[in-house]
Amino acid sequence: MINNRYYVITAADPNLVEILNISVESSLIRVRDDGVQAIIKLVSGDTNNYPLLSSYLEYTHEQIKIFLIPDEWSGDPFITP
Repeated sequence: MINNRYYVITAADPNLVEILNISVESSLIRVRDDGVQAIIKLVSGDTNNYPLLSSYLEYTHEQIKIFLIPDEWSGDPFITP
C-alpha cells in the first residue's frame, strides 16, 4: 500500500523554501499552469506534523492522482513512488 502524503501549496507562500526543504528531494511534483499552486510530496513513511503545512489539506496517493486529472496542471508527468 502506498502511504505517501501530498499537499497542494500556494506558490506564493512566504514559507515556500522551508516547505520544499521537507518535501521529497526538495522538488515539486507539478505546478498549475497559472503558477498559483504547486504539489509537493513528503518522504514515504514521514508521519511528522509540520506547522508550515497546517493550513493545507493532506492528500493520499490515490486522492492526488484524481486531483491532477484536470488539464490545468503541467510539468513533469506525475511521479509515482
